[in-house]
Amino acid sequence: MNKDVVVEQVNLSAASGSFVVGNSLTVEAEVLPADVEDKSLVWTSSDESVATVEDGVVTAKKCGGTIITATEN
Repeated sequence: MNKDVVVEQVNLSAASGSFVVGNSLTVEAEVLPADVEDKSLVWTSSDESVATVEDGVVTAKKCGGTIITATEN
């Protein structure tokens, strides 16, 4: 791993999805380039009353729409 390499892209396994309130969906993230040393991500939901996210696990709270984002740490 190289400390001088910066994150260029984060690819998520799901571009969109829907599920039942109370259920969860795990979104996998691929950090590129592969030789980035720190691959930690910060996950956020644009509306946590609709869905929350922690370490890529999205949990539906109520009907509605939200945007889940993963950014480099």
